[in-house]
Amino acid sequence: MLSSRLYKIVALLCFVSLVNCYQLKAQKKDKIKVSAAEESLDASQNGKVYLYPSFMNGQVRFLNGHTASAKLNYNMLVGEVVFLDKNADTLALDNILTVESLKIGEDLFYYDPKGKSLLKTLGKYGETMLLVKERYKLLDTKKVGAYGLESSSSSQTSIKDYYADNTSYKLNSGGSVIYEVREDYFLSDQKGYVLATKASVLRLFPKHKNALQKFISDQKVNFKDESDLKKLLSYCSSL
Repeated sequence: MLSSRLYKIVALLCFVSLVNCYQLKAQKKDKIKVSAAEESLDASQNGKVYLYPSFMNGQVRFLNGHTASAKLNYNMLVGEVVFLDKNADTLALDNILTVESLKIGEDLFYYDPKGKSLLKTLGKYGETMLLVKERYKLLDTKKVGAYGLESSSSSQTSIKDYYADNTSYKLNSGGSVIYEVREDYFLSDQKGYVLATKASVLRLFPKHKNALQKFISDQKVNFKDESDLKKLLSYCSSL
């Protein structure tokens, strides 16, 4: 049995580990507030727009079979793959429609031309891949009211653009907009990529419809949860 002192040390380490995990997860969900009065994002916010904290060694594979290597990152606010040129300037990758896949660090991405989005692979289960789209989405708009105070507004039509990645996008009204990272999960099929839902899973595995419906019901599968989807697809590939 652990001594009292050793038990306290182990408990403390477990607590620190849990806090760190929570902070890492929370950091991914950081919000970005863009004000019409600002000319650019400040340094702390500008760092949030990227999927990775620094540019990573990467490789781009084009549809014609050609490849190119560069330092890459992904801007989740504007949905662009960016790279560093020889002068260390940040540039957007042109002609994304000609990209078949790309690798950033150890992560593999595919471009979905139908959804016009970059999808990161999370695992392969037989012939089916699980992928995720990570992108900042509009969470709230705030307009300047009486005494210069901001208030939330349900109308989102007056604000169309923002500023990010060395490019100016003017806001069409006063106040500010708030963005938050949203994760949408996708499955690969013979025609491309489909949103991960109960219906799409049943379509991909029609021979096991009854078994899958029972599994989804018994396990209370949340189609917006990565671990639940991995568990479901592991079961699908075992059938």
